[in-house]
Amino acid sequence: MGFLSRLRTSLLPAVLLLALLCVPQPVRGEEAAVVASGDQLCALIVQRLVKYVFWPAAEAPEKIGPFLLAATNAREIRPYFADPATASGMLLSQWPVASCHILLLNGTAPREAAALVARLADQPVLTVGYKLETPPPGLIVNIVERDGRLKLQIDMQAARKAGLVISSRLLQLAQVHDGVSRD
Repeated sequence: MGFLSRLRTSLLPAVLLLALLCVPQPVRGEEAAVVASGDQLCALIVQRLVKYVFWPAAEAPEKIGPFLLAATNAREIRPYFADPATASGMLLSQWPVASCHILLLNGTAPREAAALVARLADQPVLTVGYKLETPPPGLIVNIVERDGRLKLQIDMQAARKAGLVISSRLLQLAQVHDGVSRD
């Protein structure tokens, strides 16, 4: 009897240790998956785009103050511009505004988007589309979702017409168009 009780007390910790080792443990990096909404990613892309776009000297935002971002649906992206530390020095306003450096057409009806882009075509305004059924001709940057990823489409002819220069570093990451339809 004494032998069995000693065996039981010495095996119990070993069995518990073995059970703990067999429980699957999360692998480093899988502990917390980061999930972002499309609107959050769109806001982040717009905030980063300005580093790769150059305005004419007289209109350069870095010389005349913060970037003025107007959005056709500012309410959707306002939470991502609330913190000045992460907003990259941008001031977000609801369209229409007197002037802006960037116009984000987010979820705008096709006819309205086409009219806004045509109205701003000759002005140094970076027009960016997101959640558009069909991007209007003359839209400089279009953010599209394909295969669960956001991708950029850039119209170089529209950028030149607006007097904007797009960095080659950004062009390497985008699908570049020269005034032709985007399929």
